[in-house]
Amino acid sequence: MKSLLLACAFSLFTSFIIAQNHVPRNIYCLKELGCELVDSALMQKVAEKCRYSENRGKTVGVFGGSLSVNKESQAAKLMWRQYLNMNVTDYGHGGYGFSSLQGSIIDQVNRAKPHDIYILWASTNDYTNNREPGTPEDYTEADGFDETKLVTQCGGMNYCIRKLRQINPRAKIYIFGSLKFWYYRDGNTKRTGDVNKTGHPFSHYIDLQRQVAERQGVKFFDQDKIPVVTPQTKDRFYMSDNLHMTYDGYANVGVYQLYFLATEKNLKQ
Repeated sequence: MKSLLLACAFSLFTSFIIAQNHVPRNIYCLKELGCELVDSALMQKVAEKCRYSENRGKTVGVFGGSLSVNKESQAAKLMWRQYLNMNVTDYGHGGYGFSSLQGSIIDQVNRAKPHDIYILWASTNDYTNNREPGTPEDYTEADGFDETKLVTQCGGMNYCIRKLRQINPRAKIYIFGSLKFWYYRDGNTKRTGDVNKTGHPFSHYIDLQRQVAERQGVKFFDQDKIPVVTPQTKDRFYMSDNLHMTYDGYANVGVYQLYFLATEKNLKQ
């Protein structure tokens, strides 16, 4: 156990350039990728929570855009596998969001297999592609499951939840809220006053993701509030496009994802 926890400290072994060309095959590879945790002591506490989680050994389907599926995301998913013994299947695809007006997570869900847990990982694409955010009632019994509402973020989310419940009524469904991004000022703060062409800020899309989760009775993981993702860690955790995360970013975000997956609660510090 001691050696395993020491491995989680992710000491710096190789250069960033080598890291970006290597896909990790097991958790020990993260050291070679240059991953180093902001708080390795916290990792030890989270690992203890994982030992007693009801989600240990579960099969997991992950749906979303590039942030849910890029090779760098394996840094977090290796942690899920290592500490929760999860069997993870990626359905995600770059550029996809919930709205049907683009490559849509709806399409991913339509080909989903039965899993114990489904993760709908919200992207930035509905916001950056100027898709209408909609309302939490879009494509629900409130509007008679109006398919014209599938063009909105909320309509697409509600469709995905309904469809996944049909595929496996006993499955747990989690919504991972959108992560901060730095390509636009509005992607990482509520105070800029910036909006997209629909007239809404990025924070509104995240608020609606939470509201859909509450309306549908599913657990919401608020990735926007992960405390280690800050302006000070931006250059370390994000690639030069200021949108996609590095291995190191995913490893540090992965600690908080682990806590949520183990406890169904957002880790507060």
